[in-house]
Amino acid sequence: MKYMDAGWEKLYLSQEMEASMSPSVLSSTLKSIGKDWESQRKFFRGLMKKGDTLLFDLSSIFSSGENVLLAEKGYNRHHLNLREINFAMAFSRNDFIPTVLKPLPGSVRDVKSISSFLKEFDLSKSILILDKGFFSFRNVEFFIENDIEFIQPLSRALRIIDYSIPLDSFLTYRERGIRYSRVDVTEKFKNITIEKGKTVFLYMYEDVKLRGEEESNLIVLLRNRKIKKYDITKLGKISILSNMEMDGETIYNIYKGWEDAEQSFDAMKNELEEDKTYLQGDESIWGYFFITFLSLYQHYRVLALIRSKDLVGKLSVNELLLQLSGVYMVKYTDGTTGFLGIPNEVENIIEALDLNILPKS
Repeated sequence: MKYMDAGWEKLYLSQEMEASMSPSVLSSTLKSIGKDWESQRKFFRGLMKKGDTLLFDLSSIFSSGENVLLAEKGYNRHHLNLREINFAMAFSRNDFIPTVLKPLPGSVRDVKSISSFLKEFDLSKSILILDKGFFSFRNVEFFIENDIEFIQPLSRALRIIDYSIPLDSFLTYRERGIRYSRVDVTEKFKNITIEKGKTVFLYMYEDVKLRGEEESNLIVLLRNRKIKKYDITKLGKISILSNMEMDGETIYNIYKGWEDAEQSFDAMKNELEEDKTYLQGDESIWGYFFITFLSLYQHYRVLALIRSKDLVGKLSVNELLLQLSGVYMVKYTDGTTGFLGIPNEVENIIEALDLNILPKS
């Protein structure tokens, strides 16, 4: 944030648009944006589409801000006794863009966050893909009551999983052999209300290569007396709960799209972690989260363009922006403008992306 003014002065747009990037103005702007959650929510709703497939996850950053009420002590994977801010995000698998970002108190756990999120955004007729930590019988009931189709991977330790299910179907995913099967497990949800005619399925997968890798590692641990035994029936197994009756291969491919959302969280957490010491007060945090979301959204719009031209792996978003930042526009004394010499590599990239952003004259 402290480099905003220096960065803005390097852009040609700063010659055509007046904008103050002083710390006081930035602070005031973040607060005014943060106060207006209703406008943010309308913006997010405008990005969401009925019938979309949404990847949903919860993450957090640590905060040392004294006036930040959102920062509370909560559970984190490192078991650190620090105050943190949670944030929930939905990612559209159909359009390949983030669609919602919402900060949450640090004490809010995964199960509570999903119900709070769903009450604000209409996800009826949508498919929701969740992380393992979101499973609860109440969530399953909530999804079914609200006509939300879901794909929920399960922790291997859950009792509702029957590892004796015969796996009699096959698929391949990125040259890996997968065995799978689907069973009706509606009876295991007797303690919750499920309307007549609605069904819950368990999709069981076994990644044959993963099973071998896991067993090899366990044998080493057994040999070194770090474990006494292991359960071979669970090795390489992935269990997915869903209220959709679909082909097992389709469910598996949708579930693997989870990696896209994880990459989004990693990118955003890196930005938030760098600037967390500047965030003082809940209103500033809400504003800064929204601005960060806009940056992430623009990043994925550019990435979608790169994907549409089948250039993923050959050109990254950062590389594209870096190449374009080397092009300079100059204004002459007679008021006309022009570009300094445009590198051939930049022209090749623009042509490959079918863009018209650097006119010849």
